[in-house]
Amino acid sequence: MRTVREAFRAECERLERVLRDLDDAALDRPTPCPPWRVRDLIAHVSTGAGRLAGMLAEPAPPRAEVDAAAYFGAAKFSPPVDRDRIDSAR
Repeated sequence: MRTVREAFRAECERLERVLRDLDDAALDRPTPCPPWRVRDLIAHVSTGAGRLAGMLAEPAPPRAEVDAAAYFGAAKFSPPVDRDRIDSAR
């Protein structure tokens, strides 16, 4: 777990260096994840990372509820679902 924490910390530090000097114009630029702007994607990443400590503090589930293919499947990224997720990130 130490290696994982060190890697995550290094990634967070790198992201902070990249984001540190962004101004409003840069934060309002589009991303490769339309219709999210840079600020929307930052909020999404921050929310996800913020959930990690709580999830890792819990015992592992006895089995996976869904595999990666199903988790990232087309139903999760349909236009109505995307719209709700994007609105909540904004």
